[in-house]
Amino acid sequence: MIDRERIKKRFESQEFRKFVGINLESIEEGEITVSLDWRKEITQNSGYIHGGMVTALADLACGMTAFSTVDEGQEVVTVELKINFLRPATSKKIYAKSKLLKRGRTVIVIEAEVFNHDDNKMIAKCITTFTPIVAK
Repeated sequence: MIDRERIKKRFESQEFRKFVGINLESIEEGEITVSLDWRKEITQNSGYIHGGMVTALADLACGMTAFSTVDEGQEVVTVELKINFLRPATSKKIYAKSKLLKRGRTVIVIEAEVFNHDDNKMIAKCITTFTPIVAK
């Protein structure tokens, strides 16, 4: 069973998330949704949300999903991330939905899809691999 409070606490404690403005939208068993609002500071030259920010959003969603699978006293770290950009982030808000694909003993594989909020068109697809570590 998923510990929503533990996940929320972990999400809220992330300084990078606070700095860039990523919001937690929903927590479900094996799935997390996070969002990011458009701001000029996170855009590229054409005014779209920068691909690095799209990647960060996907990575955070995946990381929170991976974190939801580990025991108390453990954390997860990204060991691999691959992302395909499908179209520009043209919306004033984007969101990423992550889903657990495989929980192994030493690796956790998660996928995320990132969408424009206005039209729900997929803008990126990401697959990540995490490994559990002992928490500091």
